[in-house]
Amino acid sequence: MSKNYNIDKVKFVAAIGVVLIHVFAFIDSAYNEPLIELQWPRAIFNYAVPLFFAITGYILSSRTNAYMLKYASSVLRLFISISLFYYVVSLLMAGLEAWLYEEPVMDAVMVIFRSKTWRQFAQGTIGSYHLWYLWASFLGILCLYGLNKIINSPRILIVSVFVLYLVSLYCLENGLLTDILRYGGFPKALMYTSIGYYVGVQGDYWKYNWRVLIGWMFVYVVTFGFFYQGQYLELLFIPTIYLVITFFNRYKGQETVIAKLGDYSDQIYLLHALGINVYGLLLFVFPKLQIHSLPIRVVLITLFAVVFSLLLYMPLNRFYLEPMQNWLKKLRFKFNDNSKPNNKIDLTQSTSKS
Repeated sequence: MSKNYNIDKVKFVAAIGVVLIHVFAFIDSAYNEPLIELQWPRAIFNYAVPLFFAITGYILSSRTNAYMLKYASSVLRLFISISLFYYVVSLLMAGLEAWLYEEPVMDAVMVIFRSKTWRQFAQGTIGSYHLWYLWASFLGILCLYGLNKIINSPRILIVSVFVLYLVSLYCLENGLLTDILRYGGFPKALMYTSIGYYVGVQGDYWKYNWRVLIGWMFVYVVTFGFFYQGQYLELLFIPTIYLVITFFNRYKGQETVIAKLGDYSDQIYLLHALGINVYGLLLFVFPKLQIHSLPIRVVLITLFAVVFSLLLYMPLNRFYLEPMQNWLKKLRFKFNDNSKPNNKIDLTQSTSKS
């Protein structure tokens, strides 16, 4: 088994990409500044979540079907644990914001309490908007497991998944099932997880060509930046993600500082949203944090969210996440799996590939 350092590198880059997307959204709302000038970089950062899904599928391709269930149960336990944490934090922060603005605290808390509906549960956002990824990943892996049981051909599997993904895009484009498929939902997770899985099983179906990869990325960025055409634009992701995973399949890379930072990508993903919210509160308490330079503002908030995530994760994992997941395991939040997986979960699996 050899370690794939290129996967570690892209995990870290993708995690920072997710942070930047949410930082841009925060600036748009907190500073009331439309970010039209950032359309191009946002197009590049939009590759982050599909890459996370695809890397998971690629690594799962070297494991057994039974391991998929083991991993899916771990994702579910993590989703429940971190969602409950964010739900409690959202109530506390609502009360704190109301207190700072000299408004009724209980009224603010009740607004958050009443805002949680079945829609947020179906989307996987009942704790926080960015946690849809965990819920979608859980459902996507579960669907991949089921399809593997009934479809023997990887090519038929990937075509079937693609058809489902097209149907989901049609629904979103026409305002159907938006309560369930917001952010793409499990069809998006299944599509890109299956791409990674397909490459891992089939190997290189087409000869890798970096010029084709750059070409597809350029087409997507230009289209998104100037001619955004709705949900179907995401179809341009598919060949790009396929070519990126094909590159990983051929070239493992070497250990670098960025590769080592890849070990922290999951912590950053899980907790950066809270870091951005805390920064928003600090803006109110310390008005001097208001920075007029957009580039400096983006870098500062991103660094704050990343450092905040890394500092908080260790105590949170030790005193809450691990005990909570152990408790959920005792409640049998797992499938037909008699093994004893480690509670510490890597959202994109390990980086070993035979």
